[in-house]
Amino acid sequence: MVEFALILPVFLMATLAVVDGSRVFTAQIELTNGVRNAAMFAYKGNYNAWCRDPGDPADADAGMPVTVSCPPGAGAANYAADPQSLAYRIAAEASGMDRTQITLSQPLCGLGPGAPTSTCASVTSPKYVTVTATYRFTPLTPLLSQLWGGNITLTATSTARVDM
Repeated sequence: MVEFALILPVFLMATLAVVDGSRVFTAQIELTNGVRNAAMFAYKGNYNAWCRDPGDPADADAGMPVTVSCPPGAGAANYAADPQSLAYRIAAEASGMDRTQITLSQPLCGLGPGAPTSTCASVTSPKYVTVTATYRFTPLTPLLSQLWGGNITLTATSTARVDM
């Protein structure tokens, strides 16, 4: 009984660490799928539709009241009602994640097959668009939290050829 009492906390921490590791892996897959979905949506020329207008409740899809927030620099030219935005496409794939912790970066456009580095507004007739998002994952176990120094930041990037 004493041996069991001594080893039980170790087994519980190991089990919780495996559960947290699985949650991190699942979150990374969901984030990657969402960003890939957003890039495939952007490739049809929708690279300027970043997110919905945060001040207009009519733009929100009732089935997804919480979406990915607008990236810095978003303005009226980048707003589109759900589901016609990149943020919505990412949020649709993030079913098991806290969508408020997902940050969409401003999409980048370019003319060559390398990773685009310019804002889409500055490139006329872009050939490629890159969509990037990050997710701040909060572990359940203090062990994983201490191992990574707090929250874990997951990042996903996808580039698609613009088809126009």
